[in-house]
Amino acid sequence: MSMTAPQKRALEVLERLYDCSATQFARRMWPDAEGWQNSSNSGNGSSRRGAGMWQSAGSFLSRLHKKGWVSYTLTSYHQRIWSLSPEGKRILEANA
Repeated sequence: MSMTAPQKRALEVLERLYDCSATQFARRMWPDAEGWQNSSNSGNGSSRRGAGMWQSAGSFLSRLHKKGWVSYTLTSYHQRIWSLSPEGKRILEANA
């Protein structure tokens, strides 16, 4: 099965990080992206800088999960912790 360059990079990032949150993944995947400087208003006068980046990372990881290339576990706070699945490792090795 073929994969795009961003998909390959994502699997390589997950292979190095082992277990990570969407924020940790985003920081490794797109360290120099301008999105880290953007602020988003989350209500009540507060804002979060770079919130769109971890949201994008979560969406990207979810698409890889649908392919079976990554898996996740839920923490007690319902946060997803992502990792490379055995199928993802096999695909990554096949496309090395």
